[in-house]
Amino acid sequence: MAYSFAKGSFAKKTDGTGLQAVTGAGFTPKALILFATYQSAEGFGAHYVASIGFCNGTVNRCQACAYEDNVVTSNTWNRRSNTKVIVLLNENTGALRAQADIDSLDSDGFTLDWTTNDAVAVIIHYVALGGDDLTNVNIGTFQIGTDTGNLAVTGVGFQPDFVMFMGSQGTNIDISDAGGGIQVGFAISTSKRGAFSHDSVDAVNPSDTNRWQMTNRCIIKLRGNFGGGQQSGIADFVSFDSDGFTINRLTGWGFDGAIWYMALAGGEYDVGSLTQPTSTGNQTTTLAIRPRGVLLMSVQAVASASLAANNKLSFGGGSSGTSRGCIAAGDDAAVSPTQADMDTETDRIIVMNSQQVVDADADLDSLGAGSFTLNWTTADATEREVIFVAFGEPLQPAGFLDGLVVLS
Repeated sequence: MAYSFAKGSFAKKTDGTGLQAVTGAGFTPKALILFATYQSAEGFGAHYVASIGFCNGTVNRCQACAYEDNVVTSNTWNRRSNTKVIVLLNENTGALRAQADIDSLDSDGFTLDWTTNDAVAVIIHYVALGGDDLTNVNIGTFQIGTDTGNLAVTGVGFQPDFVMFMGSQGTNIDISDAGGGIQVGFAISTSKRGAFSHDSVDAVNPSDTNRWQMTNRCIIKLRGNFGGGQQSGIADFVSFDSDGFTINRLTGWGFDGAIWYMALAGGEYDVGSLTQPTSTGNQTTTLAIRPRGVLLMSVQAVASASLAANNKLSFGGGSSGTSRGCIAAGDDAAVSPTQADMDTETDRIIVMNSQQVVDADADLDSLGAGSFTLNWTTADATEREVIFVAFGEPLQPAGFLDGLVVLS
């Protein structure tokens, strides 16, 4: 297959540190995206623990957060890692429960090296990217600075076709900081990009939690443990360059923090958004490519460029109606005691949740030649905005139909 995309999941090893081989991808990955809550069984659990990371076989980046449920004074943590692809935190102390880096990319999957580990068989989701069309992968870091204006990021080694951004609040690396949250963004052009950010403030009563999502910017960050959902900064995509990419910092940043990126060359990509329907059934989204897999993410709010109360996260992916999975979590604002929960699923591609109740959820029905179709099995009256990223190949040129020449 010219472009390969596999969505799978596995249970974290429970017998201490060391290697864990994960199989079933069906090809040798060139890049991985891992995401997880801290749950060993599907469904809802108390507390909000989440982790998202990526790697290319040699370089790892990860962001993680943890928010404690049912405490009068909020207890919240975040952590950034330059060396790990998955990090799981204790919601009470911010201490490491488990963390792993990549040992190798293998013919049917990959091998993790757990350098810290506990005995809980946490469900971990992965997306594996590969195939002949994917020609280059680079993972790196740049400093956002405190100025406005264009910032050229160089040293990538090639001209990318896709870039994914990550960052969490604060400036420390491999140290758990109080408060803060996770930020993720994507871009393929000046018109196709999207980003989300969320945070929960530590040591306050009642809780102070926030979310933010934009479909016309590639990086947005809240200022973490400052309260009131203060913006740290906004950046938009400008161009892919011969040795990297350029972003435009539209506002001055509150601190000179590090932004991590995964740049891909080769393959075809599409980035956009859809609106959750208010009734169940199928929803088809048209794409400019032939998808091999999709990622979906949302802060579970209606479309708006403004901040909203409540820290919400939905993140999932799928490559077929049988290979999909997602995480969801929520930390409510202005309550005491705190109300934080999380969910992990291997039979749905996205879940919207509130206080351990499913508000809406969807399965991946199918991938088409220029589309993907979701089957919404639960839907409420809130038209939430969902960002999508599709990975795949070009649509067949005129005169071709599913690989067959149509003769007139």
